[in-house]
Amino acid sequence: MAKKYIWFFLLVAVGLAVITACKDNGTNPEDQVFVLPDSNITYIDHIQPMFIAKCASQSGCHSTADQEGGLNLTDYQAIRLHVVNGSIPLVIDGDGKNSPLYLILLSPYLGRRRMPPEGPYLNTNNSNGVKIWIDEGLNYSSD
Repeated sequence: MAKKYIWFFLLVAVGLAVITACKDNGTNPEDQVFVLPDSNITYIDHIQPMFIAKCASQSGCHSTADQEGGLNLTDYQAIRLHVVNGSIPLVIDGDGKNSPLYLILLSPYLGRRRMPPEGPYLNTNNSNGVKIWIDEGLNYSSD
């Protein structure tokens, strides 16, 4: 009889451990995985959703409400018009490899830490997607 209780409590303990160890990866925008194509990247379809999740979510800094450094990455025009250090365009249309937006995703740049400062950093596909988007002319949408 005692063995039945031991097995029962052991089963309950294992079940509770499994339940508490699980986390909901589907509701936190920072857990979203973005796979950007190798071409035809648009702000609306690819860049904005990624920036919202990675840079402007609750733990991010570049939303409409919290514009760290005066930068709102959820607004297309704000990105196009933003300047760094008073005169350097954040994005250089057609020149992703020299655009501060792309460069700061890879390493510290212009006296600023690599972004996002607390990580996790964008993966290679995502940072390259930003470069490709800039190289292709900062397309807003596929229309």
